[in-house]
Amino acid sequence: MLLEYLILRPSAYIDEQVYFLWDEFDIMVNEQCVQRMLKRVKWSKKLVYLAVFIYTMFSHILINCRCNNALQNVIKSSGMHG
Repeated sequence: MLLEYLILRPSAYIDEQVYFLWDEFDIMVNEQCVQRMLKRVKWSKKLVYLAVFIYTMFSHILINCRCNNALQNVIKSSGMHG
């Protein structure tokens, strides 16, 4: 759950992550515990920002491709292609 929270809020500070765990799950952990867990799963803000950037770029390309394909299908079905 914490990793999902960090995907939505990658800039969250460690103390915010501790508060999130306490607020959502009634679990009290210290900041060092959270830092060790993040290190164990090899989480980093840079990787999250890179993943978001790549997703944004590819989704933009896919949307353009889908729109172009849909437009071509409409043109073909209307008999206006030439």
